[in-house]
Amino acid sequence: MKTRRKSFVLYGDLEPTLLHLSENEMGVLFFMVYSYVNRGVIDSYRKRTPKVDLVFSMIRTHLDRDREKYERICERNAKNGKLGGRPKSNSETQNNRSV
Repeated sequence: MKTRRKSFVLYGDLEPTLLHLSENEMGVLFFMVYSYVNRGVIDSYRKRTPKVDLVFSMIRTHLDRDREKYERICERNAKNGKLGGRPKSNSETQNNRSV
C-alpha cells in the first residue's frame, strides 16, 4: 500500500556531513530529496557531483527506512480500525455517569 505523506524527516545528525557541501551542492541535494520523496525518482540534475550523490545516498537510506515504518503503521492502524474498537458494556457506561 503506497501512502502519500505530507512530510518527511531530515535528521540533525547529518549536519556535519552537509557542511562538506557548497551552498550550490546543498541546493541540488535539496531538490534531489524532494524529487525522491514526492515522485519516487531521482531527477538527473546537471550540477550533481559525486559528493552530492554520496550524501543523497545516506539521506535516501533514512527516507526509505522511515517510509517503510510509516507504511507498516498505516497498515496496522487500518486493520485495527476495521475491528471497530472495544465494545461498550453497560457497567462501564454507568460508572462514567456523573450524578
